[in-house]
Amino acid sequence: LKDIKNYYGTLELADPKLAATPEDNSEAIEQLVISHGYSCNACRYLTIARDNIVRHWREAGHGAAEERWTEVRLQTWMGGHYARYWIVRDDSDSNGPSDTADEANARSQSAMDEVIAASEARLKEKDAARLRKGDLKEDIDRDSSWVKRVGWVRHFGSRDLTSIHDAAEWLRARA
Repeated sequence: LKDIKNYYGTLELADPKLAATPEDNSEAIEQLVISHGYSCNACRYLTIARDNIVRHWREAGHGAAEERWTEVRLQTWMGGHYARYWIVRDDSDSNGPSDTADEANARSQSAMDEVIAASEARLKEKDAARLRKGDLKEDIDRDSSWVKRVGWVRHFGSRDLTSIHDAAEWLRARA
């Protein structure tokens, strides 16, 4: 670890807030997320938020124009307050990787949906098993005093309540 610190400690890293951004319409950097954004047609103002481009046009006083901004694909070294964007080419037609922020969000959302669905399925299975077999624990918050007095849990234990119900059907049929 000491050797690694000594080696990398001598390197000077550029501050991403001050680092030069690539040229507009350059090729996308594969390791960075591509975001959907807006470019002002009167100046080089770039943003990923539609509200910001609308506010910029209103406050900058560029005058009246039919097309005030263009939708573009943007990349940045870092997001938030210090974000400095540049426009990247749309190489999605040339079989290149097209990893936009929307697609990344969709993938993470679908992964989250899968986790939620699996969790809900597990809970449904547990509920179905509990309803079939009943609560095997006797606690004040689980059973009524009548259930405890009758000894339901001790008598039926872990037997399947559905099969007990089916076995008792002949009594109902006789009545």
